[in-house]
Amino acid sequence: QSKMWDKGTLCITVAANIAKTAILGFDACFPDSVVGFLPYKNTNTIFMYFWFLFFGKKGVIMIKICFVCTGNTCRSIMAERLMKKHLKDHKIQDVKVSSRGLRANGENIAENAKRVLKRLRASAANRKSVKLGKIDKDTLYIVMNENMKNQINSSKIITMKSLIGEDIVDPYGQDEEVYYATAKMIKQAIESLTVKINMWREI
Repeated sequence: QSKMWDKGTLCITVAANIAKTAILGFDACFPDSVVGFLPYKNTNTIFMYFWFLFFGKKGVIMIKICFVCTGNTCRSIMAERLMKKHLKDHKIQDVKVSSRGLRANGENIAENAKRVLKRLRASAANRKSVKLGKIDKDTLYIVMNENMKNQINSSKIITMKSLIGEDIVDPYGQDEEVYYATAKMIKQAIESLTVKINMWREI
């Protein structure tokens, strides 16, 4: 039996079913047929999990990503639409994208969000916000700030800060140019994320 490993540790089997992985949802110890991985400097446990996922399976592996913000009318819906455009432009077909809000209540996408999406040639279609419900264990959740990360019970969750070095501030109620600046930051995060996805695919 090993030492006690912290919640969030990447577990990797080294016995018969080699390189099977999971992320601890609670503190635990395990036998010597399993090793624990802790990130070092620029390495991220979530990204290593997907690296092993791609390394250990043959064929197309569908990656599921869900962007999460507060109301699902501004940041997360813009991220969903911009990510879908980016994937289409780069002919990436093995990524499924959605968005949710922690406190979404069925509001339509913000008008300034639609204007900005149209400027960036992404879908600006109306859609009512959707509240985050049951957590899917196979989905990677991407949240706008650290506080949101603490509100979602998933081991597969990263922040925008881990992609671009800063949080994405809510533009709700601001003018179109603030929304545009927010969307540009989201695009930067999407480009960073896509680089990592391509690394997983090329293994």
